[in-house]
Amino acid sequence: MVALIKDNWSRMIMLLLGVALVFQLFTLICSKLAPLRQRILGVQARPMLERSAVLAFGDQFNEYLHFLLNEIPEDALVVIPPRSVDYRWGDVYLMQFYMVPRAISNCPSEQEVADCIRAHDGERTYFIEIDNYLKESMLLHSKNYKPFDETRGIYVPR
Repeated sequence: MVALIKDNWSRMIMLLLGVALVFQLFTLICSKLAPLRQRILGVQARPMLERSAVLAFGDQFNEYLHFLLNEIPEDALVVIPPRSVDYRWGDVYLMQFYMVPRAISNCPSEQEVADCIRAHDGERTYFIEIDNYLKESMLLHSKNYKPFDETRGIYVPR
């Protein structure tokens, strides 16, 4: 009789664990995977670069990137901020991927902003502004500032 109770008790525990597992899977699918699926399906018809920007970094990144691509000609030099200012916009390789065929240069974190501006200033040079790191430097007198939002924009040649 004791063996029969122990055997039924083991089956009952296994049944409860099975029900708990099914519940956890259902919760995971509903709360995490379904919204991800909707997000992926929502960008499926977009062009490859736009789709990758949205899925990797979000809509705000993509909107600012679209703004930059519309403002910067393909034969221009784009100076990006240091990685210490923003890890995405300061990544040379990432920006080369998204802004091809534009030339990309960066201001290293160790370099003073004024030195970076002097080194890169030119008629076909555009400076990406993130979090006001350039602070409307007096050295950018040869550029006009075009804002995207409160903290982001671009300095374009006059």
